[in-house]
Amino acid sequence: MKFQLGSRCRSLVGALALMCGCLWVAPVCGADSPTIAIVNNQRISENEFEFLCLSRRVKKDMQAAVRERFVEDLIDRALLKQFLDKGKVDYSREMLDAQVVRVETVIKDDGKNVNEVLRSLGYNRETLRAELALPLRWRSYAMTIITDSAIKSYWEMHRSKFDGTEVRAAQIVKALPAMPSASEVDQAKTLLSSVRQKVMAKELSFAEAAKQHSESPSGKDGGDLGTFGFRGRMPLEITQAAFKLKAGEISEPFQTPFGMHLLTVTEITPGDLSLEDARPEIFETLSQETQRRLVKELRSTAKITIERGNK
Repeated sequence: MKFQLGSRCRSLVGALALMCGCLWVAPVCGADSPTIAIVNNQRISENEFEFLCLSRRVKKDMQAAVRERFVEDLIDRALLKQFLDKGKVDYSREMLDAQVVRVETVIKDDGKNVNEVLRSLGYNRETLRAELALPLRWRSYAMTIITDSAIKSYWEMHRSKFDGTEVRAAQIVKALPAMPSASEVDQAKTLLSSVRQKVMAKELSFAEAAKQHSESPSGKDGGDLGTFGFRGRMPLEITQAAFKLKAGEISEPFQTPFGMHLLTVTEITPGDLSLEDARPEIFETLSQETQRRLVKELRSTAKITIERGNK
């Protein structure tokens, strides 16, 4: 009989992914699972791809669409692990023990056997500890290279993103298909560029232009998006564009998964958080940026083979 996971144990997959952060939790690489990539002689299996889909809640009928990107994620993860292994980067055993207890508690609270649940997910206790140790090892490495001066410098350059500053913004959106053609993108960009020129020439207000041209629900309100911080409710692309603007400025047209946008900031409310308040978040931001740069460097010298014939 196939072992069935309860709802809390199914959430274990998400918990594992969360604890492993951007290092992408992966299961045991079974010998009977097809190879989908080889990274410096390390095999990545189909099991690992399937588990990554599970951890990110990608349904079976959508897996083909994300396959290429997810395989690249697994390659990045393998490169990082190899880098940390080579440097013999250590980690906090106390933090690892605490995370293992958290996982086991989720399983036991659901009335299941720890070993059976781990096996159903492609783990045993040893490999579970190895996976949970990976983000701890990365954090240990990051702490050796992200200095106090680097954190302070980043704070000074990007203060409004971390000090609680809020902006009030409005947008005009021209909708685009899920996979727009180059001509569709150009047409939307041309339209919004023309609208921008008219607003800047004071032929009409931004709010009037939004009511006339925006295909977003916010259009009826003059494009008003309300007030938001850098870490808030808005999509990242919108937030990043807004926080580059001064009050009264209008962005150039820019594309997001939602369409082509014009954005203006109508009000900026400075935050009052200090560098010490923001230090943990800045560290995490620098850690992620460092990781991306490192992966790019590792890829430039790695021997990577992707088995295109699988699936």
